[in-house]
Amino acid sequence: MGSIHHSYEHLSWLLEQISTANKHHFTLLLDGKEDRRENPLRQAKNYFALIVGKIKKDGQLVSRDSHFYGNVKIPVNCGVVFPNINKYEYQRHDLEDVIHPDRIFFWDDLHPQSPICSDPTGQCFQDTLRKMFTPRYR
Repeated sequence: MGSIHHSYEHLSWLLEQISTANKHHFTLLLDGKEDRRENPLRQAKNYFALIVGKIKKDGQLVSRDSHFYGNVKIPVNCGVVFPNINKYEYQRHDLEDVIHPDRIFFWDDLHPQSPICSDPTGQCFQDTLRKMFTPRYR
């Protein structure tokens, strides 16, 4: 449960809390102290690898097709959610090389009037996911 709680801590980050960031770690200023955290995309990729490993071990959702043999046959991917950071500010702070904006859901995407949240059919959300996480195979 502790690691899950730690993951949720990333959700409350504010842009002004990010002191430094690279592909491996973010340094946050929290309560006047620096706190070094794993890059959220890197953390998500680690969880992703664990999930794919469990799916492959189970074997029921693994492709037997000769072109994709051994690959997971359901769409599985990972990204980051920053509900308190807007995309413009993120880009203005030159963080695109740390986590590319195409792998992030920002405040812009998640506020109640956003196209994703205001579409009662869910189609906008599905379309966004398809753009963000293009399947590597059928």
